[in-house]
Amino acid sequence: MSSAMRNRLRKLAIIVAAALAALGWAAAAAAQDPAPPPRPEEPPIALPDQPDSGEPGHDQRRPAPGGPSERIDAEDVDDASDRSDKVEPGPSVEELLAKLPASWDRPELLAQASIEINSLLAQAETERRLVPWPMAEGFRRSLIAGRQLAEQIGPETRPAYFQSLYFSALAAGYPDQALAAALDLVQLDRKSGWNWLALYRAGMICGDKATCEEAVDNLRLMVNPQMIEPLKAQAEPIGAEPQFTIELSDGTKFSPAAARGKVVVFDFWIHTERTYMDAFPLVRRVFTTFKDYAAFRMIGVNMDRRSYQNLARQFMRANKMDWPVHFEGQAGDRPISFKAFKTSRVPSHAVLSPAGKVIYLGLPNDPLLYYAIRAGLVSAADGKVPTTQPDSNQPPARAAVPPGGQAGTGPKAPSPDPALDLAAKAALEKAAAEQLRIGEAFEAADYKPKAIEVYRGILRNYPDTDAAMKAQARLLVLER
Repeated sequence: MSSAMRNRLRKLAIIVAAALAALGWAAAAAAQDPAPPPRPEEPPIALPDQPDSGEPGHDQRRPAPGGPSERIDAEDVDDASDRSDKVEPGPSVEELLAKLPASWDRPELLAQASIEINSLLAQAETERRLVPWPMAEGFRRSLIAGRQLAEQIGPETRPAYFQSLYFSALAAGYPDQALAAALDLVQLDRKSGWNWLALYRAGMICGDKATCEEAVDNLRLMVNPQMIEPLKAQAEPIGAEPQFTIELSDGTKFSPAAARGKVVVFDFWIHTERTYMDAFPLVRRVFTTFKDYAAFRMIGVNMDRRSYQNLARQFMRANKMDWPVHFEGQAGDRPISFKAFKTSRVPSHAVLSPAGKVIYLGLPNDPLLYYAIRAGLVSAADGKVPTTQPDSNQPPARAAVPPGGQAGTGPKAPSPDPALDLAAKAALEKAAAEQLRIGEAFEAADYKPKAIEVYRGILRNYPDTDAAMKAQARLLVLER
């Protein structure tokens, strides 16, 4: 195997390990046990400065965060420049798309393309960014064309093929193909927590609760036990076909039965909750990205007290909430939030497929929400990606506060980090390795809490390094 191939495989392993941590965070944060509204001191959801809807017009080649070691000393740069195993930069998205064939005749070329595609798509998932729909569809079509060669790919690189097919099919809106790829991954390695988490996410968008439950059962011994209950709660309404009729703020009535053939997004909100105020730009982006599709509909479910309904309406007017709202209140049996979707979390979204099944429950900053909507739109278009691509290219504005309202106080998220050159990346590897040695020393001294703290810091500050992959492996053992 060439040096370039080994470097790409190493980078891919790091990205996939980081993706497991990020996807686990998203899944755990997306479903909490029904509880009182968040306390005022709960941190807000971080928002990007610019929209990243994943549609045309958005540059997806954003560098990975560099962490605190971006202030690099001259000595570090000099040391890094002498390294012989420099990482070669991968091709751009445009170069990848341009060279992908419509059919494959050499398994080694398919393996090489799979590594490049997987690196790109896994990095986007790690950073909770969205893959542009046309890009994902281009990757999916080419990878599906090479499916018959998959068994001829060497065992070392075969997982990369199924991972890239999983990511691209999920992002393009073909959850059945993503589920099949996730099942192939599980067959290749049943001891990989990442593979079971991939199966869980694909099962969710397929509306397959049994698959989600199987994935959770197998994840019990592989991940932090604190993740398991949230994952179970998030999957609770998946596949259900809720039946109800509600009145909306525009004077109309809505029922899932009457909305068959459309993908429907439910936005659960309380206007006085700081977390919803901070997340409102993400909520609006969901609507603006897909509002021009005839098969798309969005409905708000307001959970304010009945006495606050007038203030909630003022909030709607002040922020030009262009989708209708049902005022459920905080009393009674709460047939929509509690019974139909089994959630009390604010903010949260739920998605109904054109067949009337629940195919998503989670936060508005999870790419899986957009992929669930795309899957619904593809289903509504008889299995084809719609030719019209919406483009939400306006910076999201924070929610306006009407008189008597309550403003969110969350800090503004930092701008994307500048691109790191090869010398800087080498310095990151060096700094991360030093932290890893510290964590290993604490672990050897049987001081597990401090070792866990150091390993978590490596994942947070140095995600794209060899040390991060090793730290993730140690955490899976220490946090059982």
